[in-house]
Amino acid sequence: SAVVGARARLVRMAQYDATPLAMAFDALVFDKDGTLLDFAKTWDPAIFAAIRECAVGDLERQKAVAEVLGFDMRARRCKPGAAVVHLSNGRLARLLDPHVCGRGRALMDAISAGAIEHAAAFPEAAEILGWLSEAGVQMAVATNDDEASAKAQLARVGLADAFQGVVFAADSGFGPKPG
Repeated sequence: SAVVGARARLVRMAQYDATPLAMAFDALVFDKDGTLLDFAKTWDPAIFAAIRECAVGDLERQKAVAEVLGFDMRARRCKPGAAVVHLSNGRLARLLDPHVCGRGRALMDAISAGAIEHAAAFPEAAEILGWLSEAGVQMAVATNDDEASAKAQLARVGLADAFQGVVFAADSGFGPKPG
């Protein structure tokens, strides 16, 4: 994929010297999921567990919730183009409300809590961010996730310090990131 290729190019460049990047850019903004964190390892188990928990024994409700999120319950993973990948948690909560008796926000909070628990960074993320930081590159994160969840996930995997607390999340006053 393009993300994997870009990550590989960054690894090759940064292994030698990240200083040219520091001179070429005022800052680098990273997408959190799929770039720094492994989306499938971080989010898929959290989404599956939260759907099962929100509708224990009610397979029709689980199916409806999974459909809104774009999640394949049988495969236990997000479908291509899933809403849960592209929409903010606030927007998803509103879409879920009719299916969970107005508790869409609670469901999204449960998913976020699970994502913090399962947060998994790509193996080379810390090394790349370290090289860029040492070269003086200012870095930030943009995400459709909620700010508190994004920061907690980055902290859990040891990447938060690279961003000096700068996380542009959907609920931090900047709105969702561009699609």
